[in-house]
Amino acid sequence: MESVFNKFLELMASFEKKDVEYVVIGGIAINLHGFSRNTEDIDLFVNPNEDNIKKLQASLFETFKDNDIYEITLEELKKYPVIRYISEESTTIDVITKLGDRFDFSDIEYDIKIIDGIKIKFANLKTLYMLKEKTYREIDQLDLKFIKSKLNNNAN
Repeated sequence: MESVFNKFLELMASFEKKDVEYVVIGGIAINLHGFSRNTEDIDLFVNPNEDNIKKLQASLFETFKDNDIYEITLEELKKYPVIRYISEESTTIDVITKLGDRFDFSDIEYDIKIIDGIKIKFANLKTLYMLKEKTYREIDQLDLKFIKSKLNNNAN
């Protein structure tokens, strides 16, 4: 079974090729900032417009070869701003277009990192802090501690 990160890189390469408008948030974004922690899923904040969702579907299909991907539509994302897709090999992807009244795609600031020649857009520390500051899971509290430390070091 391929690692989540290998599938993630494959998906990011497809996103770059198809020009999908997205920002990685969650555990992988935390890892990309240098905090090593296990994560079982890929959290993607995507721009909710028809053209972008079609590009998203094409990239997901190219990566996972699963027709269920075409059930992720703009119409569904308007009803459910977070849709979870689980591939046949158990890669879990959360496709997010909005988080309550606090965040939509235009609110997400990001950094870019190149890994193995693949450009990855991931939430910057300030955005990750705002996304996690009102969460109570233990893993999120550990993430917040790391983010605060990095933000303090960057301020000095």
